[in-house]
Amino acid sequence: MRIAIVSPGFGYGGSYIVASNVGKELQKNNEVFYLAYKYQANFSGVPDDRLHYFGRNIGPLRQNLNRVGKAFELLMHHEFTPVKYSQRDLQALLSEIDQNKIDVVILNTFLSVTLFAQQLKKLRPNVKVVGWLHEATSYSFGDLTKNYRQSFIGGLKALDRLVCLTEIDLKKMLTINPHSQVIYNPVVLTEHEVSSLSEPIVSFTTRLNIQIKGLDYLMEIANQIKEGWSIRVAGQGRPEQVDDFKRLLEANGDPDKINFVGELVGDDLANHYLNSSIFISTSRTEALPLVLIEAMSFGLPIISFDHNGAKEILANGKFGKLVPIGDVNEMATAINELISSPEEMKKLQQLSLQRYADFKMPVVIKKWQDLLDDLIN
Repeated sequence: MRIAIVSPGFGYGGSYIVASNVGKELQKNNEVFYLAYKYQANFSGVPDDRLHYFGRNIGPLRQNLNRVGKAFELLMHHEFTPVKYSQRDLQALLSEIDQNKIDVVILNTFLSVTLFAQQLKKLRPNVKVVGWLHEATSYSFGDLTKNYRQSFIGGLKALDRLVCLTEIDLKKMLTINPHSQVIYNPVVLTEHEVSSLSEPIVSFTTRLNIQIKGLDYLMEIANQIKEGWSIRVAGQGRPEQVDDFKRLLEANGDPDKINFVGELVGDDLANHYLNSSIFISTSRTEALPLVLIEAMSFGLPIISFDHNGAKEILANGKFGKLVPIGDVNEMATAINELISSPEEMKKLQQLSLQRYADFKMPVVIKKWQDLLDDLIN
């Protein structure tokens, strides 16, 4: 089977890394091509000879015309139609599909679905098209697509299959496309040790988007946790995001209570988890946060705001503690209660390890291969 994974990029970002990892596993039994249209970077070990950038740069004049066109559409219809402004990318994608004799296109993220799904099914009806959404429905039908909602919904309806990440998302998606299903994003980790739960550290790993990841909550939470304990944040982001977070820490953070260690990878990231005793998530919205599953693989007890992703991973509180989104006092209370109960910490550690098994690559890749085989056969 010849598969094209179409994504804005294959660099930084959870959805890009996941698409790369799933693609590399599918390569073992299929021909897989990686097609990017916004970002050319390759940080995920995708084979260079299979990674093609098909985005077509446009000059300043065309950029300004596009802005005017979108503004006019918004004024007249309260929405614009993204595909009108991506015709060169669409033609380049069609050329890649034809040249590589693609059987199945996997459109990675809501943007790829919006831009390409309807036109692909219209212009290449024999090619099967799968949409892969990593965003919570509350977010994707909210701020993300508010200016082109009907184009997004049209893309969803056109798909031969729609993959989402949680049962909550599935309920919504089934009302739009009856060929929807849940496949978890896998976590790809080598075998490693489990935390001894002996360090007075609450860890947090994140992309440095202050609003989405709830980083503005961290200082108040840190100030309320027990003396001798602190929150350690590992995170990566664009330079301006790093600067924004550093300014937030300087203005509101107590260096004895909260410590930003920057981006960590490899052994440094493993030690970040191993040398902590609790993991928290303060996001306002998440679909299926891989860092939370990653932390569970190290046996860390989990406390999270009750966004959709945490509800799915923790099975509504079966495998960890859920706190109402934005309730910093309740989050601090939950952390302090766990600090005071080594027995409860050990219990949650075992539950974390139990749940982690559901997100291992062999379990996930079988579901993907079954979906693809079903489409073709």
